[in-house]
Order: sequence, then C-alpha cells, then structure tokens
Amino acid sequence: MRPGGSSGRRTPGELEEIVLRILRESATPPSAYDIAARAGSGAAYLAPNQAYRTLERLIAQGRASRVETCGAYVVRRPGADLHLICARCGTVRSAARPDLRERLAGIAEAACFHIHRSVTEVVGTCRACAGSGDRTVEAAPTLQVGAAVARLSQDPPKESR
Repeated sequence: MRPGGSSGRRTPGELEEIVLRILRESATPPSAYDIAARAGSGAAYLAPNQAYRTLERLIAQGRASRVETCGAYVVRRPGADLHLICARCGTVRSAARPDLRERLAGIAEAACFHIHRSVTEVVGTCRACAGSGDRTVEAAPTLQVGAAVARLSQDPPKESR
C-alpha cells in the first residue's frame, strides 16, 4: 500500500506524467532521488526505484535526458544534443547543434572509431551569473570529455603503422 492509503497501481503513463511535471517545475535538474522526494506522499508518491525506471523509459522515448556531469535529468527538447551547464547556479540549457554532431561523427570516422553513444556537455557560466559581477565559481565540475574532443578536433588522427 502506498503512503496515503491508496493501494491502486499507477500506469507507466501516470508515473511518466508525475516525473515530467517535476522535471518541468525544477529550476535546476533534479536527481532521481530528488524526483522521488519532490513527488511527496499520497497519490503522487514515488519510490526512488520507480523514479529510476520511469526516467529510463522517458529517456528511451526521447522525452528526457540525463545530464551526466550533474547526475540529474531534464526534459529533452527535440533535436537537443548539447547541454550547457552553469557551474554557479546549476541551470542546464539544452541546445540543438547538428553541426557539432556531424563534426564529432567526422572525427570518429577519421579515427576509425564507431560511436555507440555521444554525451556533449559543457560547463561554464550562464549569462545571468556572468552578469552578476561575482566571478567566483565554487568547485566547478571538470569535464574531461570536452577537452578530449577539443584536442581531437585540433590534431587530426595519425595513421598507425
């Protein structure tokens, strides 16, 4: 029985709507545990494992994205393949950059590398935080993948013999 006395099972669609609502209402991307906690008790109650399973379905459907750097989730915008993460306030802006996707595919092809999945995240400072005058950034996460891609794009792969 769920908290609040309801014993009825919710459909996957109902769980998805609860999770999507929480994602839309969040100022910064929530983790699965945040989503479970924000769902509260009563009819909206979600156990953390339900939140994870629901997020997996939403990702498979293309309706949500995982922000790897933060270990959190956002509603996926159609075509969005880049996350811009503010190291100060934690906001995440998603952008569609087909040119970036094509360039990464070209780099991989030139290196005889088959891409299974691509995660493109950039950590920096958003316009609002940059305009605040305070230039302090507390423990910004390091994004080594971005540096590796930048290095690859500058140095074409050499043939190995």
